[in-house]
Amino acid sequence: VDYRDYLASTGMADGTVNRHLSGISSCLTKAVEKKVLTYAPRCKYLSESKGRPRSFSSDEVFQITDHFIKAGEEWIADMVIVGCNTGMRKSEIVALADDDVIVATDYSSVWLPKRLTKTKEGRKVMLNEKAQKAVRRLVKSIKASYTHDIFYDRWWVCKEALGYRHDDTFVFHVTRHTAATNMANKSVNSKTIARILGHKNEKTTAQYMHPSDDAMSDAVNVI
Repeated sequence: VDYRDYLASTGMADGTVNRHLSGISSCLTKAVEKKVLTYAPRCKYLSESKGRPRSFSSDEVFQITDHFIKAGEEWIADMVIVGCNTGMRKSEIVALADDDVIVATDYSSVWLPKRLTKTKEGRKVMLNEKAQKAVRRLVKSIKASYTHDIFYDRWWVCKEALGYRHDDTFVFHVTRHTAATNMANKSVNSKTIARILGHKNEKTTAQYMHPSDDAMSDAVNVI
């Protein structure tokens, strides 16, 4: 409790404080399993304001994909790579091996049928080099690997392992926000980003873009 209060007194964000506590909690739980301690003390976490979903930083993307690769679950790492590099929804990624999803022979693009898109219109998704490699693997692995329960069980393990247990924004959908944010940070216009994400309204797209400090600094420096 003293440690929690000390961290809070430094001005550290509540979510970051909670991740510190989550790491300590995991260590104490392991100590009980190893019979170093007889019980694991508990500490009340700080309340976090939920706010809107964020984007993953490049470090977080690396940590997430590295976790799944080391856990022998490369298919989830590939799902994260595709989400962060294309903005595709999870349901769209899971359907990559379906007969009516057309993957270009050179893996440069994917055609999503209208049954999969929220706009009920077919959508062509262009793939960069990272996404191409991941899609190539997912087409072969996703049907044999994915179930709703398995995916969310493994995602929860990752969330715990990386110290995000109490972070409500640590969800797969953030990969879609990450794609939009990375494009916006590279000065891609919102109309193009909306089309890539499959949004009819650019106002919706604006909610997906979370510009970095560097991007905002670059923006004002051109004035």
